[in-house]
Amino acid sequence: MPAVKPKRHKPGIDMTAMVDVAFLLLTFFILTTKFKAEETFPVDTPEAASAIPLPESGVAIIGVDSIGRVSFSIADFDVKDEMLSIIEDQYGYSFSDAGKTYFSSISDFGVPFSQLSAWLNQPTPEAMGEFAKKAQGIPVSKDPRRENDLVKWIRTVRRAARRKKKNLMFAIKGDENVPYPLMDEVIYTLQNEGINRFNMVTKMKSDARLANGE
Repeated sequence: MPAVKPKRHKPGIDMTAMVDVAFLLLTFFILTTKFKAEETFPVDTPEAASAIPLPESGVAIIGVDSIGRVSFSIADFDVKDEMLSIIEDQYGYSFSDAGKTYFSSISDFGVPFSQLSAWLNQPTPEAMGEFAKKAQGIPVSKDPRRENDLVKWIRTVRRAARRKKKNLMFAIKGDENVPYPLMDEVIYTLQNEGINRFNMVTKMKSDARLANGE
């Protein structure tokens, strides 16, 4: 009598554990990733052989785009909220709750001080965004007879950072095509406020350009 051969079964792999791990990693990624907000005034920084990365918080960045519009940026939400509180107390402005929420969420802004109330009291966040895009930038000048709102922003952010017990550093993010006289005015303003140490934001040269010695 021939031997009875056992029925063969194809090997199977239980994917349950792997799927669970994949969903855990995806959830972790969603909860921890910080998405960069769109810049109001985009800046194409010049290239350099090396670029020092800036920390994600505690940095006030002064941007200057290719047509000379000056913007201001800081990532710390609590410092931004404190800045608006200081402005309301010092200058007598009043901002809507929606305006305060919008201000905390944006990447940068270039609205003159005289237009802050009109900007942050627009009826919708979309209207605030359109208002910001049409702004001419933060006024800055070496001439004491002209308006220099950059001074106000520098003093406000430093005061807010002190209240929140945070260290603060400054950086300039200038477009590669920005007119030099305007950059000179920005640097002069920082130095006039006693800020003599600041970073210049650049981007790394490509490997091909480095190899060619450019």
